[in-house]
Amino acid sequence: MREDLIERSASLVADFELPDPEFQFTVGLAGNHLDLLEGTFVEMGHPELLLKAAWARGRVLLHGEGGAGKTTVAKRLMASVSNEGRFVALIDLRDWDPSMLSAWKELQGEPAARADLLLESLSRPEFGEGNLALLGPEAPALLVLDGLNETPGPTANSILEVADGIAARNPHVGVLVTDRLLRRTLPNRHWQLAGITDVLLPGGKAVPGQLSRGNAFFLDLAIEDASSEGDGLAETPATAILDRYLALHVGLDGAGLSHASAAAADAYLQSASRVFELERFEAIAGEEAVEALVGAGLLKDHAGQGIFRHHLFHDDLAARWLAEGGDDRWNAEIFAALTFEANSFDVLALALTRIDDADRANHFVLSVYDYNYYGTAYALAEGDRLGRTAVGPDTRLAIISMLAERRFDRMVPTVAQVEDALRLFDDEATANLRQAETLSQLLELVAGVKIEDSLIRRWQALFVAPPGSPAPRDAVKYLVGDNPLLGWTAANVLRRTEMDDEQVAAVWAAMKDGVHPVVRWRAAHALGNQPIEESIARLIDATHDGNALVRYGAVRSLVDLAAMHEGLRHQILSALEDEAARLVADPKPALELERSLQRVDSTPEWIADVSPLVQELWAKAPSIEGREHWRIVARRIGNPSPMDASSAATAT
Repeated sequence: MREDLIERSASLVADFELPDPEFQFTVGLAGNHLDLLEGTFVEMGHPELLLKAAWARGRVLLHGEGGAGKTTVAKRLMASVSNEGRFVALIDLRDWDPSMLSAWKELQGEPAARADLLLESLSRPEFGEGNLALLGPEAPALLVLDGLNETPGPTANSILEVADGIAARNPHVGVLVTDRLLRRTLPNRHWQLAGITDVLLPGGKAVPGQLSRGNAFFLDLAIEDASSEGDGLAETPATAILDRYLALHVGLDGAGLSHASAAAADAYLQSASRVFELERFEAIAGEEAVEALVGAGLLKDHAGQGIFRHHLFHDDLAARWLAEGGDDRWNAEIFAALTFEANSFDVLALALTRIDDADRANHFVLSVYDYNYYGTAYALAEGDRLGRTAVGPDTRLAIISMLAERRFDRMVPTVAQVEDALRLFDDEATANLRQAETLSQLLELVAGVKIEDSLIRRWQALFVAPPGSPAPRDAVKYLVGDNPLLGWTAANVLRRTEMDDEQVAAVWAAMKDGVHPVVRWRAAHALGNQPIEESIARLIDATHDGNALVRYGAVRSLVDLAAMHEGLRHQILSALEDEAARLVADPKPALELERSLQRVDSTPEWIADVSPLVQELWAKAPSIEGREHWRIVARRIGNPSPMDASSAATAT
């Protein structure tokens, strides 16, 4: 049986189609996520470093942007291990589909069963975890989970936990997971973080300019197009490479390209995965477009299910459709579908590079900001790297300033995510904003900038309102308006300034009666530092709102009020305890609850005061897995154990 496993894995490796020419990759091992983003590595060198880390620690998480070469590096390592007569397996998470998600959810609280589902459904060669016992410790095996970001939303974190369990139960197996440059909550400290630091052309030849910054996908296309080894590629925008490749090598342009773009976007919207129904795709794209894509090897047909050879081809087509739109397409629902619930932002970056008009580009990034501020930062930074963006300097300043303001948030996860976002930029203006030591200092810096754009001048006048000052008269008007930049700026300003009775009443009304969920969400956020009894009651009511983001915002504001105002703490925490069963089963509010309990300014008193709430959330969690999750949250907050043996026995 052992020999059969190894033989089947060798057959898998023999069928790999690796890029030709062979680029040379350098990887780096990082001590933490910030070091990874800043390019500070404890060790750099050949990708074999990843194997050494996998054998030593059991788990490696390899990060890189789309097209950096993560899959190629992983497959080469698999080939190296297989050539030594050892077992390797590939779990391709691009094959994750809605039916897989449904089965995954049914097995909540059963990590071993989830491990078998993952391996038996997606692994090549197919095997179950029990088969790993047949492999001896003298010849460590390698499992590669490729494309963690290809799965929707919070599913990625649960897959990471399952991968950790496989490594823990099988010390003779090394697990390598590939992912985007996203901060993940790691199951424990055993994980080694790594990144691809450089890519060189065959023979070690470097390419000067923007394409040399670590993206093998675009280098490969450009070389194939130019029939050269990189000469003249330094200043070629990524979108131009894609346009030329699709026109010359696929024969896709004009109406055919437009129809294929609509079909690509529809595939994401309908399937929420990289795999989709090919018949529906063809009905939208047209038979000729599908024949061209299949004939060029870009689109593959697996028993009626379609998948692109590389996700960036799919992302680029969907991005074209997105860029052609406006408010009908630039909304949270569509952004969530195209980014796999904020797991992969390449579609946003590619769309931004395809919007040539400055006003539309500004509107697009502000619409993205209304959905996800990290996605906005990624789209701007990655858009610059891919070629250029038409976003105006004033709009860019406003977005980065609002990101920088969040550095002074009191939630540990928010501060960490914002620091990550700001490190995507390497310009002097961002560096200055990032170095501001206080919120007041940041506001003074922004107040001193000369702004040309009339909208951004209005934003500037609103944004620089000092903490504790009277709330600006127009703030509520902006809060309920349809401009996301002014709307969210107003929410933050109202939160840090002193509203009068009329303004408070208007915010209450907006939270209760706002037609658009985002307005109700902003209003809930604005009340997060207004210690008024009726505000608390209304925020508790808002945790029952029909929209998850409104519930999310209300929970965050309640915890902020409890943290900042000790006189209200017991009342608020008791109310949340009463709602624990409902909140713990509501994914977005539950996530914000655990994030908001982790405070920058945490004290022993805070830890003691929130412990009963955390214990209640643990006790009301609907599964063993859920209870273990809240046990981990308790440790992050600072309480080593939220329950004693008797309560644990009762809950189980």
